[in-house]
Amino acid sequence: MSYLEMSPQFPTLKIILLGDFTTGKSTYLKSLSRKFHKTPLHDKLECPNCTISRKSCKVELYDPPRGIEEYRSLNPSYYRNAVGVIFFYDQTNYDTFASIKSYWHKQVEEFRRPREEDLEKPVMMLVRNKCDQSNNNMVSELEEEALCKELGICVSEKVTSKTGFYVKRSWSTLMENIVRCLEANLKRNQLVSLDTVSLEKELP
Repeated sequence: MSYLEMSPQFPTLKIILLGDFTTGKSTYLKSLSRKFHKTPLHDKLECPNCTISRKSCKVELYDPPRGIEEYRSLNPSYYRNAVGVIFFYDQTNYDTFASIKSYWHKQVEEFRRPREEDLEKPVMMLVRNKCDQSNNNMVSELEEEALCKELGICVSEKVTSKTGFYVKRSWSTLMENIVRCLEANLKRNQLVSLDTVSLEKELP
């Protein structure tokens, strides 16, 4: 089943930011737009709508508050029904890179949608922040590539959140992949439905 099929009227595509605090996620969000809503549970940015299979979809980007994130006490509902996940790390701090595998990705797998395993998995993007500080880089390209392959992360981008360098490009890349993935899943599900109808007609 597709998220688009679950919400036929006006679907909302939920995208979440994950990673250790101090990695630049909040600055990334602010680089995209200053118009975001703050709540005790998260900061939410309402992004421009996108169109998938002729259906207009609302897009929302969520960032957890620093206190909740620092003590790793995110509510499981934060992860659920996300169509996109942005994993953040600071290339000058190796521990922030290592925690993506040791903690954040595991949280996504555990909480993203229990009892709804038939839904498509979220599109995941890895963001290397502070790419302007190449002299202090602690993570090699090979390590990053290996992590993406192991965890099924299909997109990796380099940004500098503080200056906005490549921030909007990374967002566009993620959205292109999400749209492509959802359209492909929707088309595949429609073909499966047609095959099922054909089989039912052929049965005596």
